[in-house]
Amino acid sequence: MSKRITRNQVVKYIGCPCLSLERSTYCGRSDYFVFVYDTHPLKHGEDRPANAIWATSPVYVSQLNHLSLDQWAETGSIFANEVEAQHA
Repeated sequence: MSKRITRNQVVKYIGCPCLSLERSTYCGRSDYFVFVYDTHPLKHGEDRPANAIWATSPVYVSQLNHLSLDQWAETGSIFANEVEAQHA
């Protein structure tokens, strides 16, 4: 049996304050997860600064324990590093 993993554990393990992990469900599509990189997560529309960064990266697994914590961390860290490098 696989060890229980939570979205909060994954994000905390990665340690990037701009990163979150969300569960995504769309009609007709299997559940999957999405890493979201957002420098201003509490600001929307006109309240968002012009330099705000927002990007997403899907991970096509239906349950968190389909990957190990290390695999989640590697995937999320690579994504966050790529986003930060693009906007450096």
